[in-house]
Amino acid sequence: MPTAFALADELNGISKIVRAALALRNRNGGYIVIGFDDKTSQPDIGNKPSNVRSAFHTDKIHGLISRYASELFEVRVAFGQRDGPVSARLFAAVQKV
Repeated sequence: MPTAFALADELNGISKIVRAALALRNRNGGYIVIGFDDKTSQPDIGNKPSNVRSAFHTDKIHGLISRYASELFEVRVAFGQRDGPVSARLFAAVQKV
């Protein structure tokens, strides 16, 4: 079972990110936090990409979502740290682009 830190380059990771972003858009926006184990909520160091900022760059995430969304919407990515490793937070807004 992939964790929330599944790489944006892996099929399972792409599916998880796109489905979550579309679900957020359908629920009037929100955010998902990437980089923590789904079950324990602890940092997922074992699946951390070597370059988190590159793996979850806004342009890369937007490109993934635009392949599957019938209408484009705003997606922002912010980065932060908790207990050491950098994590990503993906924000999806309902504003159409």
